[in-house]
Amino acid sequence: LAFFAMMVHHSYVSEVFFSFLLVGHTHEDIDQFFSSLSKFLKRELTRVTTPSKFQEGIQQAMGNRAYGLIEPIDSVFDWIKWFEPYL
Repeated sequence: LAFFAMMVHHSYVSEVFFSFLLVGHTHEDIDQFFSSLSKFLKRELTRVTTPSKFQEGIQQAMGNRAYGLIEPIDSVFDWIKWFEPYL
């Protein structure tokens, strides 16, 4: 929400409208992927002890569905600090 508040504050947009689909009614391919991933993690969570094992688990849960390359993220931008003035 902070991002959208900032967009309105700086007059990039005049208003923001949120619209959400009902839970369970999106029927997108990615929903099936996350369902498979969720089932895998619930079943194998005690064995996922490192980031590389998590990455392997995601690849295993994906099976033959190619959603893109899975790469570890070594660093991230501090978005909370950047948005703090707008929170």
